[in-house]
Amino acid sequence: MDKHPHIHAIQQLVDRYKEAGLTIFFDDGQVVDLTYRAVNAAAERLEHDQDAIPADRRSAAEFLPCKVCPARHTAAMCHALPAILPFLDELNPHKSYKHVYALYVEKGDEQNSPVLHASSTSLQRALHFVAMQSVLSFCEIGRLYRRFFSGVIPFSSSETIAERIYANVMLDKNGRLEEVEKTLQSMRADLTVTMQCQIKRVYLVTRSDAFANAFVNLHLALQLLAPDSLGHLREVFSKRLAQDTP
Repeated sequence: MDKHPHIHAIQQLVDRYKEAGLTIFFDDGQVVDLTYRAVNAAAERLEHDQDAIPADRRSAAEFLPCKVCPARHTAAMCHALPAILPFLDELNPHKSYKHVYALYVEKGDEQNSPVLHASSTSLQRALHFVAMQSVLSFCEIGRLYRRFFSGVIPFSSSETIAERIYANVMLDKNGRLEEVEKTLQSMRADLTVTMQCQIKRVYLVTRSDAFANAFVNLHLALQLLAPDSLGHLREVFSKRLAQDTP
């Protein structure tokens, strides 16, 4: 039996994009590589290149670590900045609402191939990935909460992101509601500070609103984890748990 005509195209896509992370495709043909490898390499280069950031900006108050950062007394600047600064030039010309195609690759294991997620979306929603990476992989405080973002598809809505985070915290705490609420409270408080600081920093170095709005959207997801929303999130979690139970 002949293969479906789309099978070959899908196979080519899977074979070509195996690097975990995000790739953004613009309608004019521009492609921006935001895979984990690319972000980590760019961040490392910037960390070791003292001339990459002008001295006046490096010493600006917005570039200094947040008030909740454990390294605020020793770090020359926020450790999350190198994860976004190298990509500003490529994205500066684009507005947050610009249409893009986003391809997110979840790393596979020895038994499974990588999982590809694709979306026709806006630039600001696609950039959730870099916003999340900068805070969860490079920020001293954000790293403490990284496991609670497991399984989040970066270009999801704020509501979907909040639901996934809540589910991860529930599973991590074995459903103990007091511990769940305590964890969510501390996470919201800490990450709200870091997100707000990142928004100020981004506005200092770029005229595009895409990165700033990506952080705003993630900040909104955190606000959806506020105490008055937990009843709804608990209901969503219970329904999905019941659906997955044989």
